[in-house]
Amino acid sequence: MKQAADTMTAELPGLSMMLRRGRPCVGTRPMTAAERKRRSRQLRMQSALLSSDVASVQVPVQLNAVVDERTRRLLRQRAAERGVTMGELIDQLMVHL
Repeated sequence: MKQAADTMTAELPGLSMMLRRGRPCVGTRPMTAAERKRRSRQLRMQSALLSSDVASVQVPVQLNAVVDERTRRLLRQRAAERGVTMGELIDQLMVHL
C-alpha cells in the first residue's frame, strides 16, 4: 500500500485488497488453535475421500489399541530397524495380511 502523497509509485493491477496478517478469521474473530486444527483435519479428510486414487491417498484416522509392553517395544524396534514410524510399519503389516 502506498502513501496518499506518493504520486510516483504505480499501482499494481489486481492488488486492491490488502491481505491481513495473523490467524484467519471465522466470522468476526480469529480461529483458535483447536478450530484451525479441526478445520485442517476436516479438509484433509474431504480431499482424501474425494480422491479417485485410493491406493496412494492416506485418510487421516486416529486408531487406539491396547497392547502389552512387549508388543509395543517390538513394534518400536522393528520400525526403527526399517527407518519408518510405527504407523507406517502397521500399514506395511496390513498390506501383507
